[in-house]
Amino acid sequence: MNVAALGSTPQTYEKKSNFVVRQGTCIVAVLIHLSLFWGQGSIALWIFVFFQGLLYAPALHLLPILRRNANHNLLIDTVLHSFCLGLWGFNLHLVACFIAGACIINMAAGGQSALMRAAVMFVIGAIAGGAISGFHYRADLPIWTQAITTASLLMFMAVLGLKIYKINSRLRKVRNGLQQQREELLDLNTLALAVNAHLDIDIIMKSVMQTMERLHPFEALYILGFDEAGQRLEVLGIYGSTITAKEHAAFLRFKFDVVRDRHSLFVKVLLKRKAVCIPHITEAMVREGDRIDYDLFSVKPSVSIAYFPVFVKDKVIAGAAFINYEKRFELSKNDMDRIQQLLVQVGTAVRNATLFHELTIAKEKAEIAQQKAQASEETKSRFLANMSHEIRTPLTAIMGYSEALAEEGITDEERNNFVGYILRSGKHLLSMINDILDISKIEARKIEVEHLACSLLEILCDIDSYMKIKTREKNLQYTLKIDFPIPATLLTDPTRVKQILLNMCNNAVKFTNQGAITINVRMQANQQLRIAVADTGIGIGDHEKSRIFNAFDQADTSTTRLFGGTGLGLYISKNLAQLLGGDLTFDSEKGVGSNFILRLPVGSTDVPFVRHEEDFEQQMAEVLDAKTYGGVTRLHGTALVAEDNQENQRLVERLLRQAGMEVDLVNNGAKAVEAARQKRYSLILMDIQMPIMGGQEAAQIMQTEGVSAPIVAFTANVMKHQLEEYVQLGFAGVVEKPIIREKFFVTLKQLIRPATPGTCRVLVAEDNEVNQMILFRHITKANENAEVSLASNGEAALDLVRKQRFDLILMDMEMPVMDGLTATKRIRALGDDTPLYIVSGNVSREDRELSQQAGATGHIAKPLDREQIRSLVQNLSIGSAS
Repeated sequence: MNVAALGSTPQTYEKKSNFVVRQGTCIVAVLIHLSLFWGQGSIALWIFVFFQGLLYAPALHLLPILRRNANHNLLIDTVLHSFCLGLWGFNLHLVACFIAGACIINMAAGGQSALMRAAVMFVIGAIAGGAISGFHYRADLPIWTQAITTASLLMFMAVLGLKIYKINSRLRKVRNGLQQQREELLDLNTLALAVNAHLDIDIIMKSVMQTMERLHPFEALYILGFDEAGQRLEVLGIYGSTITAKEHAAFLRFKFDVVRDRHSLFVKVLLKRKAVCIPHITEAMVREGDRIDYDLFSVKPSVSIAYFPVFVKDKVIAGAAFINYEKRFELSKNDMDRIQQLLVQVGTAVRNATLFHELTIAKEKAEIAQQKAQASEETKSRFLANMSHEIRTPLTAIMGYSEALAEEGITDEERNNFVGYILRSGKHLLSMINDILDISKIEARKIEVEHLACSLLEILCDIDSYMKIKTREKNLQYTLKIDFPIPATLLTDPTRVKQILLNMCNNAVKFTNQGAITINVRMQANQQLRIAVADTGIGIGDHEKSRIFNAFDQADTSTTRLFGGTGLGLYISKNLAQLLGGDLTFDSEKGVGSNFILRLPVGSTDVPFVRHEEDFEQQMAEVLDAKTYGGVTRLHGTALVAEDNQENQRLVERLLRQAGMEVDLVNNGAKAVEAARQKRYSLILMDIQMPIMGGQEAAQIMQTEGVSAPIVAFTANVMKHQLEEYVQLGFAGVVEKPIIREKFFVTLKQLIRPATPGTCRVLVAEDNEVNQMILFRHITKANENAEVSLASNGEAALDLVRKQRFDLILMDMEMPVMDGLTATKRIRALGDDTPLYIVSGNVSREDRELSQQAGATGHIAKPLDREQIRSLVQNLSIGSAS
């Protein structure tokens, strides 16, 4: 039965509860398949059963584009299950159950039109299933099939009844609430009409004063009220013709503190909840009272006063003071009671007026909040549309080029290009996921930054290399300008600083089609480092500047259409800069360009400085040297990989075998525990989330049983608190998903001893015989089993590569016949991916970039560094080393 679609509206269709019901329905269908076809059926049938039972419901629940189309999902459910009816032979019992379920669900979700559409889709699915199964009729069902179907029908009716009960309960609750609100409004309206025809407090009190003047010879009426906290009492209004404007203003300035002025007549009467009348007031009498009473008397001396607490529902909400300044008055007990009764109605009127005033203010605030919410909703809707586009674009490349790799007849060059496109698109998707995680942590106030001593030159080197490539792609001029001196190190979070700078640089490149981009680095006062990224791009208009650092926003919708993007980068960068103790600001002019400025504290007064251009170039070259060599770490032993995803299994297995290790694979924690009991491993790589038994539980069991191999968490859950939890649980390290190859091998090298070098083949292309001998000596010292081939020019090296496979190629840049860069390009054109390093005395950044563009793995400077050559040779990826 199609019970997965059960829900009150399409908007509530794809809730978690509906996913559970859909998944249960799919499992019922799988059980029917098993009961009917166990031991028979084609591979295609069981693939369909696997898809229906395990993948279909999660796909509808997890994929946003499917989750939003609830009505379409109903039709998919109908087609899928009617298709199954065709496979099952149109048994009347099964057909009746499924048609009944489909009718109820579609009629409830969309009425007659939805039912008609479902009927059409039901026929289509049934015909398709019947066509595949040969339109056979199954008259009898196995007892297990009958039991499964009957139990499912009963469950469906129970769930349906529960849903209807919940809906009716909600409707009754809403109806009762509306009825109660109606009665309250009627009571409020009746009371308001009975008390007065106005809700303005001044009009009400003037009417009260006019009435009182007809009944008693009162000259003035004062209304005093409490603040929201009930701790202060102040004059709210003064009514009567005997009070001048100056006196009126003076009286309004008085504030009574309930604790400090508790002995004042105006506070004491309200606290004791009892009215008082003083027909004859003298100055001596007032002097003996509270100080604030005498201050009031000094403004305008009074001769008589009658002061009443004003009640609403037995609560004192205000005080009403009738005061005469010329003619004295006396009130009898009956007069006091009558005035008190009238003031009950006055209290209600005052409360109504107060409520009306508060309601007006609340309405205005609600309208403002609604406008803000609507603007925020529109902004987030645009953001979701942009995000959908940004995700689908690289996904299109990944899926398209992945399919293209499986085609026959593609060239090596095309294959290399396709792999490059897939990697770049994957990195783009990863960066968007990281942005979304960052913004969620920022809004939850859970993002944290580190403060580490890090190299500013290393950060600038990475940004400089990146910008040279990006600006060259768009034919833009690029300059890194340093105003010396600058600090060589910072006390900050290098990862977050680089993230901010990459966002600034990417924006500059994105919005600049011609002209130049300049990065300027200099020190400011107060130990502040200033890094500015200036461009000659489209610029930002004045009306757009206020939204630049907003989340989910961009300058305008046309910017989104023309340039893409999610609108998260600058918002994240601004918040990160402030968390690091600095700030991110900008200056811009429409059509002229923009200048984004990052200011960061150096973090310490005792840091080394780079003071000259020569020192800067030399230290940048040393940073580049440190990044240009390295390879696959050679390791020894056997690794156990516990991972339920087959693609991840193959990827990790390939990397570990490249490093020279043997690999055993299991797909859950229980199997990992059993494997560790039977075999001694050098390393255990454990996925955290697996079926049957997760990685944490499996690791704890292994530790309890004395497994000595280092256990590494292999997971996508890599937030700071999660990493700390892995350490507390005893994991020796963490390898995060997606795998970053370099970090992966660094982690393994820290945990496993390196393997003994085996035989390797190295090609040295060098026209100078002395340098040939030096390289030969360095290579054989690093690995006595190395086989070294020599070539005196690039053409000879190219011929040797065509004839045999090498594990490492060292290529001089300048040689006769064919230079090293040309030879490198032609070797890469053959599809050869052997690690290849340009060996040259030309060590400028431009020469290193030329080497990278030619396809070289890295650059080695002359004179040669023996340790650098040794590291390369010892880390070679060869099969015999294991």
